[in-house]
Amino acid sequence: MMNFNIVKTLEKLITCKGGWHRALNALLLVFFCSLSASATNLRIVTEDSYPVQYLENSVIKGKNAETVQAMLTGANLAAEIEVLPWARAYNIALNSPNVMIFSIARTPAREHEFIWGRPITDLSYSLYTLKENQQAFSSLSQQELKALNIAAIRNSATEQHLTKYGYENLQLVNNPVQMVNMLNKKRVDAIPANSTSLAAFCQKMSLNCDRLVEFHPLPVPSTQLYFAFSKGTDPHLISRLLQAYDESPEIDKLE
Repeated sequence: MMNFNIVKTLEKLITCKGGWHRALNALLLVFFCSLSASATNLRIVTEDSYPVQYLENSVIKGKNAETVQAMLTGANLAAEIEVLPWARAYNIALNSPNVMIFSIARTPAREHEFIWGRPITDLSYSLYTLKENQQAFSSLSQQELKALNIAAIRNSATEQHLTKYGYENLQLVNNPVQMVNMLNKKRVDAIPANSTSLAAFCQKMSLNCDRLVEFHPLPVPSTQLYFAFSKGTDPHLISRLLQAYDESPEIDKLE
């Protein structure tokens, strides 16, 4: 509803000479200011996760970042994309209104915690270990697997999955670099990772991943990553961004 003071001001303008023109200009000013306010109220958070989204010389790049930027352009919105540790980005989206988060797995545990957008990446996850452990670990029973020391990213879909299915010894970290380093230093037995981006990530970050091998697939409930919105986000903002996604010819859409 339009502010009462704005209405009274418009009434005065209309009664003056040339008032209709002034009133129209005032209405246009209010309209464009309201659009600007809605744009600046949107906060977008993500993590550095090569190659889907990552920082390079302080510029965010990657397929999923490009998707979000195309949505902002299509919706005529201006917002900065904040690259944060995943646990922090997740907590911001969980506890603050008008937040968009990507790329986030749509798991049963998260289903009612966010307003879900569209899937933007397909992923599959497995447990990885050092080559020297592959033969021994591949023959472990499910119960023995659950006793391994495993590094996982705090508040990630893989952490939630491993916890749900009884993996007992999780070492929680803030980013994938810490996971790989812990495995290479033999501080953990295994790490969860997706085969789509692990090799590219290791190359980008100059990490030694030659010794890492896959030994056990993880049936993580979701194999797709989404963009999503926090509870309490302005429905008008959500509608504009979803429409921009659906109508943009620049975005490669998943089935």
